[in-house]
Amino acid sequence: MKSLPLLSNHSRVRRWTAAVVASAVALGVCLASYDNVDAAIKQNRIERLNARIENVYTADYQDMADDKLEQEKSRSSATEDDMFVTEDPYGTNTTSMYVYFTTDQASTVSYTVSAEGYPDYTANAITSDEAAAAYREAAAGDADGSGNVGGTSTASQTTTVSSNDIASAEHEFLVLGLIPKVKNTITLTITDTDGNATTRTIEQTGPKLLGEEEVRLEQAVAPDESTVTTLGNGLYAILGNDSNEQDFMYYYDANGVIRGEIPVLYYRSHRLLFDNDGIMWFSASTKHFVGMNRLGKLVKIINLGDQYILHHDYALDSDGNIVSLATDLKHSDHAVQDQVIKVDTDSGEVSLLVDFGDLFPDYKQSTDHSGIDESDPTATNRWDWIHFNTIQLMDDGSALLSARETSTMIKINDIEGTPSLDYMIGEPSVWNGMDAQPSFLTKVGDSGDTGGQH
Repeated sequence: MKSLPLLSNHSRVRRWTAAVVASAVALGVCLASYDNVDAAIKQNRIERLNARIENVYTADYQDMADDKLEQEKSRSSATEDDMFVTEDPYGTNTTSMYVYFTTDQASTVSYTVSAEGYPDYTANAITSDEAAAAYREAAAGDADGSGNVGGTSTASQTTTVSSNDIASAEHEFLVLGLIPKVKNTITLTITDTDGNATTRTIEQTGPKLLGEEEVRLEQAVAPDESTVTTLGNGLYAILGNDSNEQDFMYYYDANGVIRGEIPVLYYRSHRLLFDNDGIMWFSASTKHFVGMNRLGKLVKIINLGDQYILHHDYALDSDGNIVSLATDLKHSDHAVQDQVIKVDTDSGEVSLLVDFGDLFPDYKQSTDHSGIDESDPTATNRWDWIHFNTIQLMDDGSALLSARETSTMIKINDIEGTPSLDYMIGEPSVWNGMDAQPSFLTKVGDSGDTGGQH
């Protein structure tokens, strides 16, 4: 019988080392494969979610949701003892709940959302268009000149409104603020015009969020109770930022708890504007303005077309039309962020109000053609010479604008008619030798100048 040769120590080490290396390579390939699979799954999820939201932002989807809601509602008794409820009927606020019922007497409704481990959220239900108008009028004192109400959206205002102004026997509203993936108890308080109150409760598991935002924000310091009381139940709107994933606007309450998740197409919702009909207007992309009613339905979806994209800020004029900062994509010299446009919220028509290259031609020609556009990292051959960031409409038809690249605040008269320069505030030396320099206001005192304000 032939004996097997003995392996030398060196041979054993080589084989053992080769086995370890092969295992490590296999493990690395396996981990890389898992990473690739995870990335592919994530990308597929984003694409499917993007497609879903693109569908939501169409008139066909909103009309279909309307029809479905009416059909389902008609099959319900919809009394205060058997209310009709459904989640987010229009696809515009993930954690909202639609409620419909009738009462024998005209009444008002408030609600409290409770979930174990979270503070309660209480708000007045906006149960009719009349109620929305009453709250909107009462809150006007809290609004800035553009109709932008801080801390509120389609949720109720915290301003007190007379019960007789909003009492109704038919109640149709959104409950905001369900906590995702846990049991929520919604307590409705129904108060008739004689002051008699009854309560009803609904239990509902909160829907899963579409995004990956925090349900409750971390707090380094516990909120001061008096501050929270002062803030009431208003909501902070986190307007979002453009990303490579699905974009959202969020509502958070004074305790840092999420109370709404509003998907947008892309980019961000720069400002929330409320018109006299209670419609909330906001940007859903660089090309879309939308109007959302108190129930979350997109009653207006306006596409700016192929010439303009909006930039950073906009306001409502006295006729309820939108005046917006913009870029003209068809401008022959590729200048960006130097236009103001008007969007007719009834017809969707878009018109140019001001081309600041025409208003300040000498200043524009004195600047470098840098070739970039910060709002579009893929863009080339752009001329970002003034970069407006903010517009505020005034009661007399004028407008205040902030121009980052010139470190200047600019007042324009008759912006929707025949625009002309009124005055500027900032460092005059930036405009040395320019026709507009004499329009600078004289500074009183020795306060510092702004620079590159955003």
